[in-house]
Amino acid sequence: MIKLNIENSVKVIGSGDQLYTPRISGNNVLWQQQGSTSLEIFFYNGTSTTQLTNNNIYEEEPEISGNNIVWSQYVDTDAEIFLYDGITITQLTDNDINDLSPQISGNNIVWEGGNDQDAEIFLYDGTTITQLTNNDFWDDNPRISGNNVVWEGYTDAYSEIFFYDGITTTQLTNDDFYDYSPRISGDNIAWYNYRFDDSNILFYNGTTTIELDDNYYYGEIPPEISGNKVVWADYDGNDGEIFFYDGATVSQLTDNDTDDFSPQISGNNVVWQGDDGNDSEIFFYDGTTIAQLTDNDTNDSGLRISGDNIVWFGSDGTTRQVYFLDLTSISPSVAIDDVTITEDNSGTTNAVFTVTVSGSYTESITVDYATADNTANSGSDYIAQTGTLTFANNETTKTISVEINGDTTVEANETFFVNLANATNGTITESEGQGTIINDDFPSLAIDDVSITEGNSGTINAVFTVTRTDTAFDPITVNYATANGTALAGKDYIAQSGILTFDTDETTKTITVEINGDVTPESNETFFVNLTNATNATITKSQGEGGIINDDSLLILGDENNNNLVGGTGNETIQGFAGNDTLQGFAGNDVLVGGDGDDILIGGKHKDFLKGGVGSDRFVFNNLSQRIDRIFSFSVEQDDKIVISASGFGGDLTPNVNLSSDQFVIGTEATNTDQRFIYNSSTGFLLFDEDGSGIASGLRLAVLNTGLALTNNSIFVGN
Repeated sequence: MIKLNIENSVKVIGSGDQLYTPRISGNNVLWQQQGSTSLEIFFYNGTSTTQLTNNNIYEEEPEISGNNIVWSQYVDTDAEIFLYDGITITQLTDNDINDLSPQISGNNIVWEGGNDQDAEIFLYDGTTITQLTNNDFWDDNPRISGNNVVWEGYTDAYSEIFFYDGITTTQLTNDDFYDYSPRISGDNIAWYNYRFDDSNILFYNGTTTIELDDNYYYGEIPPEISGNKVVWADYDGNDGEIFFYDGATVSQLTDNDTDDFSPQISGNNVVWQGDDGNDSEIFFYDGTTIAQLTDNDTNDSGLRISGDNIVWFGSDGTTRQVYFLDLTSISPSVAIDDVTITEDNSGTTNAVFTVTVSGSYTESITVDYATADNTANSGSDYIAQTGTLTFANNETTKTISVEINGDTTVEANETFFVNLANATNGTITESEGQGTIINDDFPSLAIDDVSITEGNSGTINAVFTVTRTDTAFDPITVNYATANGTALAGKDYIAQSGILTFDTDETTKTITVEINGDVTPESNETFFVNLTNATNATITKSQGEGGIINDDSLLILGDENNNNLVGGTGNETIQGFAGNDTLQGFAGNDVLVGGDGDDILIGGKHKDFLKGGVGSDRFVFNNLSQRIDRIFSFSVEQDDKIVISASGFGGDLTPNVNLSSDQFVIGTEATNTDQRFIYNSSTGFLLFDEDGSGIASGLRLAVLNTGLALTNNSIFVGN
C-alpha cells in the first residue's frame, strides 16, 4: 500500500457542526446540514456551494443524479416527493399517502408510497408517474439505474427481490429466506440474502444469479455495485476487510488487523473507510494499487464516489467539513522504502532501495537523494551515495544501491538513511528510507570440562561453566542436556536439561550435575553436557566432559619376596615393598609403588601413577594405549629406564638396545625426521613422534619430573 499526498488537490466545499448524507454525481455534490431549526439541503455544482432549501422542514433521504436532486418532505400530514432540476424545485406528488425513499437516475425517479398497511413502488420518467406494483404486500427499498428498477417485496413471511426492466416485472428470488437491500447498475443487481445462520451476497447479471460470498457476516450492510463489479465489507474472524468482485473473480482487497468498512464503487474505482488504530481514514483502489488518501487525527466518514470524484466528511480539528477530491488531480507521490541487509564478513553487499512514483503524470519527475549516518557510519559501515533520479513518463520505480562493508566485528545492528529532497513535478510522501545493517557476527559460547571425585555416599555437585566471549548486544539463550558416556544417568549421576539465558552484561553461567557417591571399586567414568540451539551466539565448544574419579581402590600388597602382582579392571593400589617385584595395573586408574628392589612397573590402560622407589626400576609401555601415565621418582642416577616395545610403537625402533642418540631430543617437538622421543624438561612431558613430523608436538607418553638429565640411554627398546 502507498500513501498519496492530496493536500494540494482536496477542496473544502462546506462546513458546519452537523453534516449528514453526502451524495455525489459527477462534479455535483449534495449533503444535509443543520439550518436554523431543521436539516436543509446544500448543493455544490463543481464550482460553488449554495443552500438549496430553507424552509424549517426536514427534507429526508436526498439523492442526486447529474444536477437533478430528489428528496422526500412532509407536507401537512404526509410525505411528498420533490425534485430540483438544476433550476427549479417541483413537488412531484400530492396525495394522502407517505411517499418515501426516492432514488434517481438521470430524469427517472423511483420511490415507495403507501400507508401503515401497504406500500407500492412508483416510477417517474420525467413526464409521467406510473405505479409499478399493485398488490397486498409491502414493497420498499427501491433502486434505479436508467429505466431499470429493483426493490424488495414481502410476499409472505419473507422478502423477495423484484426487477422491472422498463417493460416487465420479474420476481428474481422465491425462497424461504430474507432477500434484502438490492443495488442495481444497468441490468446487474446485487443484494444480501439472510439464511438465519448466516448471510450471503448474491449477484444477478441480467440472466443468471450467482453467489459471491457464502458466509457474509455484516448482514445489515448491503453490497455496492457499478456495472458488473461488486464491493462489500466482510468479517475475516478478527476485523472487517474489503472484498471485490470484478465480474469474474472475488478477491480480498485488504488483509490487516484493523477494521475496513463502508466501501463504495464507481467503475474500476473503489473507496472505503479504514481504521488506522486511532481514527478512520480514506483508502482507494484503482484496479491495481491500494492507496491511503487521508492521514490525520480525525474520523473521515460519509464516503461516496462518482467516477474519479469522491466526497466525504472530515474535520479541520475544530469544525466538521465537506471534502471534495478529483482523483485525477492528485500530484504524483514519490516514496522510498526501507531496506534490511546482512553485512557479511568481508567485501561489500548492495542495499537496494526502491523509489516509487504513484499517480499519473505527463512531465518527467526528478528527485535528489543522499545517504546520512545514524548508528552506521559512512566509510566504515557503508559507502555514502548522492545523486538525482529521473522518472520518464509512465516509469514507476527507480533504485538506489548503497554498498555495505562486511566485517567480523561483533556489534549491534546499525542503521543509516537515504533521504529524498527537491522533487520536481511530484510530491514526496515518504522522504526517508532506513537501511538496517544486520550484524552476523555473534559472541561465542564454550563449556568447560569438569573432573570430580565421586565420594562414598550421597551426592556431590559437578559444576560446569559456560562462558560467553565478545560483547553481547542481545540476550543469548542456549539449550543444554546431559548424555551418557561410560557413566550412566540415574546410577552414576542425575540427568539434567534446560535453557541458559545470558543477559547482555552476563559472561558466565553454570550447570550443576549431581554425582552419586558409592563404595564400589571401578574405573573412572565419564558423562557429557552438550550445548545446542544457541540464539544470538555461536557455540565454539559444545561438549563438556564430566570425569567421575573413582575413589574406591582395591589395595594389593606384596611382601619381602619377589612378587608378581596383577590388578583387575578397577582402580587398584599395588605396592611391592621389598624384593624385585613386577607390578601390573591392567585396566583402571591405578597406583603402582615398587618400593625397594629392582622393580618392573606396567601401568596398563588409563591414567596410572607409577613410583619406582629405591633400586633400578623399569617403567614399561607395550603400546600407545598404555600412555599418559605419571612417573614419580624417576632416577637417572639409579639407572631407571623407560622400556618401549618396538612392535607396539613402530617408528623404525631397533629392539633389544637402548634408543639411538639421533632418535632422542630434549625440547618441545621433533626437529628432524629421525627423532622419535622428545623430553620437555620444562613440563616433564615425554612425547613420542612416530615419523618426526612434529605435528601436534607428538603424542604424550608420560609425565616425568621436570629438569631430569634424561638421555637416549634412559630409554630401552624391547621387542
